[in-house]
Amino acid sequence: MTPIKNRYSIIMAVDCLGGNPNGDPDADNMPRTEPDGHGLISSQAVKRVTRDTWQQTGNPIIQIRGSIIQKEVAKMIGDYKAKKGKNPPQEVLDELRDKSCKGYLDVRSFGQVFTEGVQIRGAVQIDNLRSVHPIDIQTQCLTRCWGTDSSAKGKTAEEIGDMQNEGESGKSQTMGRKHHITYGLYMGMAYVIPANADLTGFSEEDLGTLREAFHYGYENLRSSSKGQMTLHSDKSFVFRHVGEDEKQGRLGVMKDSDIRSIVMSKVTLKDGVDVPKSINDYNFPTLEELQAIFRPKGIEVETVF
Repeated sequence: MTPIKNRYSIIMAVDCLGGNPNGDPDADNMPRTEPDGHGLISSQAVKRVTRDTWQQTGNPIIQIRGSIIQKEVAKMIGDYKAKKGKNPPQEVLDELRDKSCKGYLDVRSFGQVFTEGVQIRGAVQIDNLRSVHPIDIQTQCLTRCWGTDSSAKGKTAEEIGDMQNEGESGKSQTMGRKHHITYGLYMGMAYVIPANADLTGFSEEDLGTLREAFHYGYENLRSSSKGQMTLHSDKSFVFRHVGEDEKQGRLGVMKDSDIRSIVMSKVTLKDGVDVPKSINDYNFPTLEELQAIFRPKGIEVETVF
């Protein structure tokens, strides 16, 4: 596969209705927020959804949930410590870099750091997604109606049954909390960098697979805690930098911050809406409108999918 030659800027629009789009483990798993009340979805969370979608569709990835990466490393370069000493020589590191990029889509895309001493910078970089408006967080108190009791450890089924008959099992029932937001529209950017693609081999075909994962990801990874999350492909846009020559196409025609400013200036609440409750409460620029703005500047625009 030929590494991608043009720079790409991608604007994503993801919304969440009645769920927790990205819990913060340092805050009782409450939805991530900034000090000003706006919500956040971390770039790592977006990558996780993308990786899981790739795995569902049969694309090889190295960061599988619950896996140990060193097992995959062993498949690529074997037991180098037994063969060549404690520290891998440069040719082994080069072999690890080459095989991981060729063999794993997520390494070509997002990069990877190996404890063996190899750091690969991915062709695709993703920002945190930030909510357009501050989010409203609600908390539910839950009762677990079944219990686990440490005192039942080592007991027979009959003995545990006696505990239940005596009412002891009720002591182990617990209370818990579950957080969600009423509604939030989150937007952010991803970038495809040709210089990094030269190193990893990230191609136009890989970009198509990335866009497909963005489109289908949240739809096929439903969870009761996430509510209804959707990446709106018709309101998420891919900007392909072309310019007047190959150099402009490779380095970029416009700064990403300028592209974002133009698009975000057109994402507004509809007249009469004070508190957004769905994507339909927002005005968005149309594809044709963005094409009319950016095509004269040397940038091609498409929807994500």
